[in-house]
Amino acid sequence: MNNAKLFKYTSSLLLAASLSGCNTIGDTVSNPLRKEKSVENVTLDYDLVKYTLVSGYKQTQKQNEVSLTLEPVSVEEPEVKHRITATQEATFLTLNGQMNYSVLYEPFIQKDDRIKFTLKIANNHDRVIRPSNSVVTFKVDNQSSSVSSENYQDFINSLITPNSSKEIVISGPRLSEIKGETGTIAIDIYELKVGEQYSNYSWVIDYKKIKSQVSTTRVVEPSYMTPQQAYSINGKAITI
Repeated sequence: MNNAKLFKYTSSLLLAASLSGCNTIGDTVSNPLRKEKSVENVTLDYDLVKYTLVSGYKQTQKQNEVSLTLEPVSVEEPEVKHRITATQEATFLTLNGQMNYSVLYEPFIQKDDRIKFTLKIANNHDRVIRPSNSVVTFKVDNQSSSVSSENYQDFINSLITPNSSKEIVISGPRLSEIKGETGTIAIDIYELKVGEQYSNYSWVIDYKKIKSQVSTTRVVEPSYMTPQQAYSINGKAITI
């Protein structure tokens, strides 16, 4: 069941109850203590970030006829999702195994908060560049940051022919893992081989976190379903 059908399904159960004129679905289930639907306005906090290249470091660096340009990627605006929790309530009469449930749609922010950079490689050499043996490292506030090679796998797997260029996105640590509000991020690329020569590239960037908020709602609504149906929707994340 996809997200749209899932929300439609739980909402249709509520609609069926309201059309009956009381807290029932037809004449099958009745609960005079059944809760009403509630909608609460809430705000969620998240971080944006501003980057500034530290003085003394060039955004575009050229060695052995190969230029590398590093450009920070702006942190994306978050996507608000709602996680479903179905909690069984007191039920006075059941039919076909249906019980009275309170369904909570709890909002949360879903986004990839990895710090990302666009790396442009311009090859003016007469040899093909294969960065497969190069090493990429990140430091946050002068401390080494453990970043999986998957975050820059496109760079490692790339191939840049002579007199051509390529843009690749590489990812560093997660913004949520950086404790400071301001500081520096160092990005180093070691032993980029061009012909028989090796080159190293280095950038240091100042970062500043910017506190932001997004408005959304927390929804709780009554619904009738079997325990199996409740189990199937519990924990699912949907957009409403």
